Amino acid sequence: MKRKLHAILGIGLVLLALSCCVPTVEKTKAPALSPRATGTRTMYFCGIDPCRDSGEYGRLAHPRIIVWNHPDPNRGGVRREAKHQEQVIVTRELRVYDGPGGLWYELKLGGWTNDLWLTDAPCTPDNLPHYSFTDCLMGKY
Repeated sequence: MKRKLHAILGIGLVLLALSCCVPTVEKTKAPALSPRATGTRTMYFCGIDPCRDSGEYGRLAHPRIIVWNHPDPNRGGVRREAKHQEQVIVTRELRVYDGPGGLWYELKLGGWTNDLWLTDAPCTPDNLPHYSFTDCLMGKY
């Protein structure tokens, strides 16, 4: 019994000695991102691929679009799925990074989606050039 007690105390002393000798790294927080209020802006989900160099451009490639619990970088899981041309109210927006997919919108009914999936009017093949971009293969698309 004494041997076990001495072994436990010895291990405890070794751990204590190691903890005082290991350098401490100070953690720094990333700058806080603040969403900007948009009031009540009406937008529409667009499941037609807007990327000119994707090979799917102009096709209804995404009839269902994921709405996330949080914006990038930690989306926090799927909140729900939205339908192509579904109307939503946007209450806030948050720029996470530059380029397509970097602007996130908070929806009045809850959840977040980015600028790849929302348009100011219901998207159609006729007005798609207004919402199109070309850097999807090199960007964060």
